[in-house]
Order: sequence, then C-alpha cells, then structure tokens
Amino acid sequence: MKHVYIVVVHTEYAPPRVSQIGYDSLVKAQTFIESRADRPVKESDFLYKGWRHTYCIHELSVR
Repeated sequence: MKHVYIVVVHTEYAPPRVSQIGYDSLVKAQTFIESRADRPVKESDFLYKGWRHTYCIHELSVR
C-alpha cells in the first residue's frame, strides 16, 4: 500500500485549508511546512505551529 502525506493549514480567522499537493514522503511534507514564512516550530512529526498558522500532516493510504 502506498502512503500520501497531505498538509492541512489551520488559522484563527478562516476555515482549515488542505494543500493542493500530496507528498510521497513525510520528509517532503515537513520540508514544505518548514519553508513557510511564519517559521513554524515542530511540535511532533505531524504537527507544526507558527505564529499565525498551525500545520497538520495527515497520512493517507492509497491502494
């Protein structure tokens, strides 16, 4: 089974947004988040918090 990693961005003032790109590795999803302008800090492998946004990585299994 293949795994795809999707990033969901949460803000205080808007509904959550799902990234348009699915990543084929957790490291690629984490690299995307770490490149964001609000400099998110890693809380766990799947959760980052920036000063304006919270980023959650969701792992999906694809057949």
